[in-house]
Amino acid sequence: MEAEGDARHPELPARRHGTVSDAGRAPYDAAVYGTSLGDAFASRDLDRLIDLMDEGVVWRGDPRQADEHGVPVCTDRDGVRDHVAHLVDHGLVADAVVLGERGDSVLIEIHATIKESDHVVPAEVFQMYTFRAGRVVLIQDYFDRGQAVSALG
Repeated sequence: MEAEGDARHPELPARRHGTVSDAGRAPYDAAVYGTSLGDAFASRDLDRLIDLMDEGVVWRGDPRQADEHGVPVCTDRDGVRDHVAHLVDHGLVADAVVLGERGDSVLIEIHATIKESDHVVPAEVFQMYTFRAGRVVLIQDYFDRGQAVSALG
């Protein structure tokens, strides 16, 4: 497997290209997952993004979002679809870039704006997508780039 650094983001682990596998799972190419996610975001087609997700996908918010009910969570594909559709209906526009892939995880940086009342609010979030058998099973939000990069490994 060949490792390739990312000159734009030297703090990220080297991207690995080639087929990898783990016990009990079919071989996959981690870079393909990143490409699939990047293409889905770029298409701005919610169905294309949702099609990458497992029925039981879990979306966890940043730990700093916790309140008396815990960290915000979507616990299935319909919940993720409904949440993102709600945001889009309220003016969300997001651009994403794949920052890196490692093992079965892909780190995405999202620059978004959302219209609130009469003004637009910018937002930046980092999301770790974890795949199993070719489907996203976990989305983990991070507001801090350093934490997201550390989580990627």
